[in-house]
Amino acid sequence: MDGTVVGINEMAITTTIDFKNSKIKSSTGSIGKIIEKFYLSNPNKYEENIIIIDWKDWGKYSTTIIHDLKTDEYWNSKSSGMTRGTIYSSFSKCIPL
Repeated sequence: MDGTVVGINEMAITTTIDFKNSKIKSSTGSIGKIIEKFYLSNPNKYEENIIIIDWKDWGKYSTTIIHDLKTDEYWNSKSSGMTRGTIYSSFSKCIPL
């Protein structure tokens, strides 16, 4: 919250998102259902997809996938932990299948 980085944890977790069937699966075995999708666009710069996921046993979480139109790269980001006083964030490059 004050800009201080507490630590960096590199994890090798793969997440597969099936937009057609509204499902998401993590390599840890967690399975979720996409319950809402929002789409924003800033022409010639980026497209942003905000996804609300209902993870079994975890509840509702959101994730954001940004398509950088200039570099044609996709990035996924999410944050959690605000209620515990420490914000945990993850950022990863996506590979569309």
